[in-house]
Amino acid sequence: MLTERITPPHRSSSISYDAHMVTPPSKSPKRAPASRAAAAVNKRPRLSQAEAEVRMKNATAQLLIAHPPADVTVHMISAKAGVHHDYVARYFGSREELMIQTIEAAVLGTILAADDNGKTDPVSALDANDNIMAMVTARLRTMSYLLACGVPPERFTENQKMIHNFGLAQFTNPRLTDRTKMNFTLMAVVLVQGMAILGEVNSMTEEQKADIRAFIAHFSHITDQIQTELKWDKPTPKKRK
Repeated sequence: MLTERITPPHRSSSISYDAHMVTPPSKSPKRAPASRAAAAVNKRPRLSQAEAEVRMKNATAQLLIAHPPADVTVHMISAKAGVHHDYVARYFGSREELMIQTIEAAVLGTILAADDNGKTDPVSALDANDNIMAMVTARLRTMSYLLACGVPPERFTENQKMIHNFGLAQFTNPRLTDRTKMNFTLMAVVLVQGMAILGEVNSMTEEQKADIRAFIAHFSHITDQIQTELKWDKPTPKKRK
């Protein structure tokens, strides 16, 4: 942060007087104006770049949950983070890049929290954090907004891979093919995203949301049967030239 440097009040050099001279009354040191004194008290320590970035990401995440992405401004972010608004451009290059890194950090944080609990399936992650659906909704809204702003889709590839691998981790059945695991992971992701976006628009009840979570959790029990019926366990036929 930019801090005001307070110049200490000037003190005159000591003067020796002869015995016959009257010693002048001692002068009290000059006091800084009230506004400068208050600034000195309220002066914040300078933040490191890492600390400032964490503050800005946390502030951006909270704002994206509460507001549409288009309404989240640089000044809103900096005010909530307690940093100068120049920091957004200095450390992230743009507001859009800060938003991208914020949703990436939110996904990574969710995955790490689920791993700490020893459970990596999406339903356990949803149940472990009451606020996670709001985060999922904010992430999808933000991605749609950023894509409309011209951010290339490839910028979100690594973030999507994290979610995909997170979902894949629940399928430990050795009889399942990669094709089956992939398809069920995609289904789970689509259902969770549907809960986030359509749930807000259509006012889903808590019972309906619980039904979807239960259905996702049941995937691991029905994969063998569906894999056989849909022939996902068979080699993919080669295309004739």
